[in-house]
Amino acid sequence: MHQQSIPISPSTKLFLESIAGDLQVIGWERPEVFVESANKEDVTITQQDNQHHVSCSDDCSIYVPHTVDIDAGQVQGDAQFNFLSNHLHIDEIHGAAIFQKVSEVQLNTITGDLLANQINGHMIIDQIRGNGILSRLHKGCVIQKVFGGLQLYEIDGDISASAEGDITLCQNHSVQSSTKIISAGDIHCQMPENIDAQVTLKSHANTIKIKLRNESMLISEPEKTLTIGNGNNQILLTAGGEIIFSCQKYSQQIFHDFETDFDIDFQNISINFKEQLESQFKKQIDMLNTHMEKLSETLSQLPIPDVEVDHMVERARRSSVIAAQRAREKMERTQRKLERKIAEAKRKSEQKSARYPQDHHTIHIQWDVNPKRTPPEEPISPDERLMVLKMLEQRKISLDEAENLLRALEGQEE
Repeated sequence: MHQQSIPISPSTKLFLESIAGDLQVIGWERPEVFVESANKEDVTITQQDNQHHVSCSDDCSIYVPHTVDIDAGQVQGDAQFNFLSNHLHIDEIHGAAIFQKVSEVQLNTITGDLLANQINGHMIIDQIRGNGILSRLHKGCVIQKVFGGLQLYEIDGDISASAEGDITLCQNHSVQSSTKIISAGDIHCQMPENIDAQVTLKSHANTIKIKLRNESMLISEPEKTLTIGNGNNQILLTAGGEIIFSCQKYSQQIFHDFETDFDIDFQNISINFKEQLESQFKKQIDMLNTHMEKLSETLSQLPIPDVEVDHMVERARRSSVIAAQRAREKMERTQRKLERKIAEAKRKSEQKSARYPQDHHTIHIQWDVNPKRTPPEEPISPDERLMVLKMLEQRKISLDEAENLLRALEGQEE
């Protein structure tokens, strides 16, 4: 695992020009950009004036000052953005995406599913080709086109959204805003009891169900208009299928459905997590064995006693195995934590199925887990380090061979 860090001003603009794999961006307080990738050659970082440009040919995780503006080009895999307090613009995400505790978001196109929670600024999206679940948006949203289904929970501010699939909207309090929703499928809308709104409902299926505080209505007509309270807010719902509109006490269970969907993300991670763990550990051991064979061959050609060669190779192998085993143990601890989350998500899902048997969409996102490097149990001795440096000085080994040998003795990955 390669890691690199560069200082950056909190007012700097960061351009993520091209990410060929999965992307994770996390905001933090430190005045630096920290990039983690599989190999050094994967990442390119350039600086021009008050701008930094980053591109990666594989998966990468990037920690940035949470106040920087971020402009991202194309992300070929999945993407995750957390704890960012300034403008975030993304051209295209070819996988799925999670936005959690970020500010203003402008997204042109996402090919997979999208999940957003606790967005402090405006959220503007041109196209979601999968499904969308959005919750706790504090300044409203504009979603031009969703090819799947759309679920909206606790949205403050104006709402404008269009979807090919069903749309669910659940609000827990009344705010001064306008809502315009168009669905080729059904629309289920729950508003709080104390809402003041001018409501227009249009159903191409001629099926409109209304449940107010003191009455229920079933209307077999294409359109129904009603005024609730003083009619301050404007609500327009247009559906290709049926419309269910209710004003009643807010149901916490409905919002818990969103939290369940959020937890199901962890379930999807965990399905293949154990296989990934075993595969990654096996790959590390295979790479270690290959490296040890090359290392032994290189050292055997040098004027070093065989006993010293055997000792150095064994030390390097033992340190690397310890580091790999520690990484595996850390991943196993993460696996157990995820299993607990799965159990909780399953419990919530079963509760929902008992109370609300209708179908709803699920976000599917899978993240690779990159364990942090752990120092080896036995540090390299000064004599061994000096021996390597002398061989380098005498030009018996190259600089790359010296670096590889020192890394192996310290139990680090290449």
